[in-house]
Amino acid sequence: MSKETAYYSIQWSYCEITDAWLRFKAVKDSSKKLEDCVKEGFAQATRLPLSKVEEIFANTFFPIEETPLSVLADIVSKSDVVIANPYHFSVAINRYEQNENMLFQLTAKGTDEYALYMQQVAKANGIPVVKNIPFARAAYMEIEIGNDLPENYLDGITAIYKQIQKL
Repeated sequence: MSKETAYYSIQWSYCEITDAWLRFKAVKDSSKKLEDCVKEGFAQATRLPLSKVEEIFANTFFPIEETPLSVLADIVSKSDVVIANPYHFSVAINRYEQNENMLFQLTAKGTDEYALYMQQVAKANGIPVVKNIPFARAAYMEIEIGNDLPENYLDGITAIYKQIQKL
């Protein structure tokens, strides 16, 4: 590990401490991406120019949710169901028909505060929120936004839709 990399690692720890504040700031200004807020905070903490920070972020993976909250709310409000591991994971699913086949698409996913936000938006718009911990966790980890659910998920999603229809 180079001296410069070690320095950035130490500074990144400082940034993790201030991450909660940056997320709150991003929620207040939902037109700005969380990644941009974190980059600005990192630049302030390390006293590096933003161009250098952009270069660091371009070469590093950070698990930051990039969807502005207003866009996330719009997507969730158009979904059929939100499946949740109540506090950690949420996935929004939409059903559509193609060539006389019923297909299901993952339209949004989120963790922690995003998961709770998705559940709040769904409840506010009358969209059912179903607690299914294994399904929510697996779908979050394995399926990308915009992709159809694979065949091994069809039994689970069918059971969830039947559960919704009973309500």
